[in-house]
Amino acid sequence: MIRCENLSAGYGGETIIHDISWEAAEGRLTAIVGLNGSGKSTLLKSIVGQTSVEEGSVYLEGKPLKQWKHKEMAKQIAYLPQSRNDANLSVFRMVLHGRFPYLAYPRRYTKKDEEMVIRELKRMKISELREKPISELSGGEKQRAYLAMALVQGAPILLLDEPTTYLDLSAQMELMEILRQLVAEGKTVIAVLHDLNHALQYADEIVLMEKGGLKQCGTSEEILKSGVLEDAFRVHIHILQDQYGKEYYCFSSGNE
Repeated sequence: MIRCENLSAGYGGETIIHDISWEAAEGRLTAIVGLNGSGKSTLLKSIVGQTSVEEGSVYLEGKPLKQWKHKEMAKQIAYLPQSRNDANLSVFRMVLHGRFPYLAYPRRYTKKDEEMVIRELKRMKISELREKPISELSGGEKQRAYLAMALVQGAPILLLDEPTTYLDLSAQMELMEILRQLVAEGKTVIAVLHDLNHALQYADEIVLMEKGGLKQCGTSEEILKSGVLEDAFRVHIHILQDQYGKEYYCFSSGNE
């Protein structure tokens, strides 16, 4: 599993995150939250080796990240960044690229690879877009296609940087339910989430980042009861229950 020990990292000599010691909860959905600029995305990038590590280490399955070959690491972690350049490919061909870590020379996709693509396009409800160029998709459609590619990768760990970006409200809720389903199937999901409601309602664990450091982590219930979210975001969190006992959250200004 993923473990960070006294990790400080950044870009071009600038330290963005500092002294992070944290171990991901295996088989759980972990939400990383915090104000803009708190280091959430940098933490994900550090886990997949896309930052300059200044101090400390990242471990994957007990082995330092720098000892992993790229292709082997890709079989363990699927990473969906917040932004990316669109490939000049159809949806089907791009999603098929998620199988790249498993290809031997000569690089030929198998029927199994194609069946996995068909399954994940169906899961993401974009089967009808399979022959459409990525460049012609809406923002929400692109996000679904990239998520399908991450799932086709077949890795046990998913790192997702604001996966609900570009999705309308109903699609956001649908995606969070898909993430819960993936956890039920045995995946470990770590997602940077901008929406506190989604984090509180769907996550098993919450990691709160503040000014590049790890402010607090724990179960959703522990984090909520501690009041640390209200302090960090300067809001009041109100808990509502429906007739079935399901909890919902609403927020008001901390100045009220």
